[in-house]
Amino acid sequence: MGIRNTIIAMVLEMAEDIATQSENQHLLTKLNSTLVSIVKQEWAVSWNNFISEICQTAQQSQNKCENVLNILKLLSDEVSDFSKNT
Repeated sequence: MGIRNTIIAMVLEMAEDIATQSENQHLLTKLNSTLVSIVKQEWAVSWNNFISEICQTAQQSQNKCENVLNILKLLSDEVSDFSKNT
């Protein structure tokens, strides 16, 4: 739970500042990927409100909305890859 909250805080902070710090885009992409990995492990068990939480975040600013879309795309790609492998 602590790691999850730390990753979320970092993603939110970096997503807001990304317009002025394009050199951190790679780090934000990695943090998004890490967050998606956490979501895959905890979604059904202890984080079943992830979608509603991330949608609320998207409403805060344009930069956060763009990053939320990136996160959802990563999650969608992961789910698609998983379904192809089963």
